[in-house]
This record gives sequence, structure tokens and C-alpha cells, in this order.
Amino acid sequence: MERPAKIKYTDEQESFGMSGPYLANCYLFDKKLKHRFLVDNYLISVDNNYLVLNRFYTTKPKKVFGLFSFGGTKRDFRIIVCDLNANEFYISKQSYSALYLQEIKEKTITIYQAFHNKLPEYKMTTVFSEATFDKVGVEEVFE
Repeated sequence: MERPAKIKYTDEQESFGMSGPYLANCYLFDKKLKHRFLVDNYLISVDNNYLVLNRFYTTKPKKVFGLFSFGGTKRDFRIIVCDLNANEFYISKQSYSALYLQEIKEKTITIYQAFHNKLPEYKMTTVFSEATFDKVGVEEVFE
């Protein structure tokens, strides 16, 4: 699939020391999105109403009194859905330690809890709805 003009990735870097996946800054309509994104892993619905992106964020260990850390670093991949007609944004309530977007049909998003689509045991679906996604403001999506 050819990358639409509305999406641009910059500063692509190998992640996790495993020769991929590659994470990068992502621009949508020439505006920089917060956090980093899995490079070229996005979906566009057949009717061109929805753009689905794969966002990455690292949560850092919590510190007590600035001295002791606990909780460890956590990979937090989330699905971002952009309603292109309404100019609204949604973020998945569920977090994943690995995520690959495979397809969107109507409001069903097929994903893999891996960085590729080669292992069928990691395949699952999620439905884009109020039960599985939170609507977020533009200020939570763009820098």
C-alpha cells in the first residue's frame, strides 16, 4: 500500500535492539503527533473514513522519594483511530506490549500481538466502539 500524502515519518530508528521494528516520529497533515509510531504500520478503511495508526509509548519505572524505582519500563502500544470526516481521534483502552495492525473492515480491526503477521496464534480482533476506545482531544494527539 502506498503511503498517503497525509502521513509522514521522520527520524526512523531501530527499536529494542532486535533489528526492528522501526519506530519514528509521525506527522499527520503536516502536524507532529505525540509519541512515536511503528513505521508504515497504518490502515485506511475502504470508505476512507478512518485512518488507524500504531502508537508507541514507554512508561518509566515509578520512583519513591526520588530514590527507589519499581515497576520496570513497559512498552505501551496503542491503536489510534482518526475519524477523517469528523476530525476526531480515539485511542484504544487496551495497551499491548507488541502490536501489528493487519486490516480494518467496517469497524473491526484485525491485529497481531507481535510486530508482524506471521504467527496466527497472536492474531485477534478489536471492534472500534465506545467500549474499546476513548475519544481524545486534539491536544492529546498532536504536539
